Amino acid sequence: MYVHRWVEERAKNLLQQFQVVVVVGARQVGKTTMIKNLFPDAYYLNFDDVYTLHLAREDPKAVIPDSEMVLIDEVQRLPDILLVVKEIVDSERDRRFVLTGSSALLLSKEISESLAGRAVYLKLYPFSIGEVVERGPTLSYLLKGEILDVKPPDFDLREVFARGLFPRAFFMEKNWREWYATYVSTYMEKEFRTLQGVIDLSAFASFLVESFSTISSLLNETEIAKHIGISQATVYRYLSVMESLMVMEKITRYGSLRKSLRKRKKVYVIDSALVRHFLKIDPEREWFGKLLENFVYYQLKIQADLFDAQIFYLREKNFDLDFVVTLNKEVALFEVKASDKPSLSDIKKIVSAKKELNANVAYIVCPSEKVIQLARGVYILPWYYI
Repeated sequence: MYVHRWVEERAKNLLQQFQVVVVVGARQVGKTTMIKNLFPDAYYLNFDDVYTLHLAREDPKAVIPDSEMVLIDEVQRLPDILLVVKEIVDSERDRRFVLTGSSALLLSKEISESLAGRAVYLKLYPFSIGEVVERGPTLSYLLKGEILDVKPPDFDLREVFARGLFPRAFFMEKNWREWYATYVSTYMEKEFRTLQGVIDLSAFASFLVESFSTISSLLNETEIAKHIGISQATVYRYLSVMESLMVMEKITRYGSLRKSLRKRKKVYVIDSALVRHFLKIDPEREWFGKLLENFVYYQLKIQADLFDAQIFYLREKNFDLDFVVTLNKEVALFEVKASDKPSLSDIKKIVSAKKELNANVAYIVCPSEKVIQLARGVYILPWYYI
């Protein structure tokens, strides 16, 4: 079963303006499936294939055919090919290339040097709930306080935390644990070893446990370094690796002019189920709220990238909020709660924050079954509306 991705239309539109579109994302988010479905008549090269990679290393020019559209998968495995792509697009304006890669950091460096002004990026994540149920994005409406009529999916939140939203795992009826175990070991053995400076895999594994444990919380690099017994500089380097592989993202504090405060980041991992299976945690207990917040972040992030919106967290003396989403002059607040019946203090807090920040709208996102208006521009929002 193929699930259409929200970025597909943007990819097609960008190829009318740019000759090269680069689709980046973590492994197994569906990059290859999407581009092959989107451009079924294009010539396809996969540098994960050992033989193809060998031929390309021997003669990079020879492997690229004289086709109007060429798809190249895992292009970071052979950065030299980018010089050939540059030569082609500079001399033949009707040629188009779609490149994919799972290491954004390596791709960014090579492309900035080889294809500056010729290439544009698209990020792909695991499924959004909207993509799975075949509806459009809701964020642009939510920013304006417009509540669409959204039907609940035929699966519940606990299933999402079990199967996750990676395409292959999502469609599995069983054996999720085995899939996630393989996914982690693939990263440990295949991806981490290819990145310069990542040598001690034992220390890196300990770092993963510590950093995954901090999801939905303020990141404290000093404490992580002390607990593992490695330098703070190493922690920063490992965090960069995780970000470059697009497995982890950090967000900054909203509206602070104080550099010391803006340095404090909150951290999220690409899929809540990945955290659950990696840490072997029970989402029914104290982890449910953290996993839900992590889930909501990525549902917002997928859409924020579509509309060029920004996401922050908020921490003030009188209140703090999980997410502040801004687009032009529109500001929307999102507070995530594990209970389907938020407390009176939670409601007062978000109403006060909305007034203080002059936000358009504010939402408490929780496992509720229906939308409830709490005050003017303040709503309880079921998790599947995001």
